[in-house]
Amino acid sequence: MKIVEEFMIDKQLKALKRSCWVIGDILALVLIVGIGILLVQIFLSVYISFLNDQAFIGIANFQTNHQYFAAISIYLPENAAMTKLLSLTSMRTIILDPLLFIPFKTPDPAKAAYLIEIWTKVLKNVLLFYSLFLIWQILRRINREMSPFQIKTFYQLRLTGILVVALAIIPRNLEIYAANLFFKSELWFSDNSTPMLILLIGIIILAIAYIFRYGTYLQQESDETL
Repeated sequence: MKIVEEFMIDKQLKALKRSCWVIGDILALVLIVGIGILLVQIFLSVYISFLNDQAFIGIANFQTNHQYFAAISIYLPENAAMTKLLSLTSMRTIILDPLLFIPFKTPDPAKAAYLIEIWTKVLKNVLLFYSLFLIWQILRRINREMSPFQIKTFYQLRLTGILVVALAIIPRNLEIYAANLFFKSELWFSDNSTPMLILLIGIIILAIAYIFRYGTYLQQESDETL
């Protein structure tokens, strides 16, 4: 009976490792593509930050999907290659947050509005991909170790939860603060609503982290008993 139980446990562990291996490989592919896009986005954001104010054109009542938004477009007649790259990465024309910017007003200065929007997105993506990287490391460790209950797993899960909570709170509030600093008369209102779903996911990850911490205590006690 004991041999059968050990066989079943071993079989379940192998199935768990196999699942972690498959998910980890998919996540690794997502990370490679995502980080590549993020690096291009950061490079273009730095490049755009040094452009003259005249390169930024504010657009009022920009229509897309039967809705109107305020938008900013970049005009670089002397640099066709960069214009093409910006178009390919959807960074040539960006739609401003409709909960902040009034659609029928042209933001002035247009460059500040563009930079607020684009650097907010960069910050979100950095937090997101670092969180995914930590999860990938956890999956790889579970695939490699006999037990998923490792102290390092707890620390990485906790950090992931903190990053997801930060993703829900920090970028949005920084965007609102910056928009109020430059465009107070051109805003609908200071919408400071926190993305509750993202915040909830972060809290759940933190709870799971402390469950893993409890699991490490039990694992240590079991090892000491053996």
